[in-house]
Amino acid sequence: MAKKLPNGIDKAIAQLAHKGMSCRDISKSLFIGKSTVIARLNAMGIPRSHSWGGKGKGERKNGSKYLSHGYVIVILARDDFFIPTARQKTGHILEHRLVMAKHLGRNLHPWEVVHHINHDKSDNRIENLQMVSADKHLQITLLETRVKKLEERVIEQDALIKLLQLQNKNKKMEELVNGNGQT
Repeated sequence: MAKKLPNGIDKAIAQLAHKGMSCRDISKSLFIGKSTVIARLNAMGIPRSHSWGGKGKGERKNGSKYLSHGYVIVILARDDFFIPTARQKTGHILEHRLVMAKHLGRNLHPWEVVHHINHDKSDNRIENLQMVSADKHLQITLLETRVKKLEERVIEQDALIKLLQLQNKNKKMEELVNGNGQT
């Protein structure tokens, strides 16, 4: 027997879907199964997040854009020069890969990784993009994460030093006040 859903769940699913959330993210935020989210969206006639760019899966315009997990996706025409870089069946391509491919004047290989220097997945200016191999991308990510953690520790240590300096200053003031009161 199917589990009864709470009142208002359809409205919540619809609102989150219209904000562009994926079915997976909706299911996690509402603590329901992904298949339930998909079934409810289908029952309400609401297209899933990947279809917001147009009327239906096969009816979207070439060149239209939409977001998926923070990345900008572009739909290419079947005869576009850069279609080999895109997903063959759908013509979808991550915009940062398309920008890099156009900059280089060639299609990218699947093993080539385009890294966002400022970590903003929607900032696809060529100045913010860097092409690296998968292993170099992993190294960059690990190093940047380590640097960020170390920077946070420096800030914490600086705050601790200031606190200790203040405590030391207060202790000296107390000694002066107590010392002056005894003479």
